Amino acid sequence: MFDYGSMFDLTGKTALVVGAGSGIGEASAHGLAAFGAEVYAADVNAEAAEMTAERIRSGGGKGVAVGLDMLDSASVGAVAERLGAPYVLVSTPSINVRKPVLEITDEEFDRIVDVNLKGTFRLIREFGRGMAERGSGASSPSLASAPRPSSRARASTPRPRPGPSRCYGRWPRSLVLGA
Repeated sequence: MFDYGSMFDLTGKTALVVGAGSGIGEASAHGLAAFGAEVYAADVNAEAAEMTAERIRSGGGKGVAVGLDMLDSASVGAVAERLGAPYVLVSTPSINVRKPVLEITDEEFDRIVDVNLKGTFRLIREFGRGMAERGSGASSPSLASAPRPSSRARASTPRPRPGPSRCYGRWPRSLVLGA
């Protein structure tokens, strides 16, 4: 098996993984910890975040649980103020309505946009500024699986291509700071 740890080292760096309570987010948190990052496992379900952080710690890594609701600007802002700018930002939460787009209600579409677009925007706005000012770090603001053919609502939601975001590497200062 290939030693992925030899590819890069995150020792001494912090990683904020939103959605770390389960699924892709939990796996991302464990992977970043394996590379040496101190992982802030954030989730709206604080118990699930704590379980992920505990598993990281029991494996010899550094894991800290964080309760964070990306639908609430105040929650995102409070966590950003407390943690500062991480070196790595990963956002995995997204939702899907499995029915034809012509049958989706306004309420369902609003929920899709609130989580998939606005929630991710809040994270980038609050944490991206510090990353840009520092001039280093990596972001994967829309790490999610590809929509299935029945996932018409999610596929119609304005968001980056499925899979890892194209925003890896340095954040353009002019894009984030307007300078």
